[in-house]
Amino acid sequence: MSPWVQEMYDAHGKFLEKLSKNPKLEWSDEALMILFRGIDNLLCEGKFEQVNQDLQDIDLEKLDSTLLVGLLSITFAAKKHLPYREPMTLKLAERLKVLVPDKWERLIKNRC
Repeated sequence: MSPWVQEMYDAHGKFLEKLSKNPKLEWSDEALMILFRGIDNLLCEGKFEQVNQDLQDIDLEKLDSTLLVGLLSITFAAKKHLPYREPMTLKLAERLKVLVPDKWERLIKNRC
């Protein structure tokens, strides 16, 4: 697993901890920026095998709907180089059905 994956988990966990203490807290994009930067850097370096492995290593249960949609978005352009993206997308869609049952189809449309 690439270091950015744990960094993303940590940032998201800190946000969730703050949110539990202050439910009116605005959403933090720190974890999303880590996700985008981590994958984008690897894609720009042509490290598709590493991205593919990271997609397999990411625990989708630890991500909220924003991070899940971000994961679909950042990997969309390179999907032909990422064989695990398709099975991940199916799992991700199932997770979104639980998190946002009224929005999941719209959220993944044009990102698969």
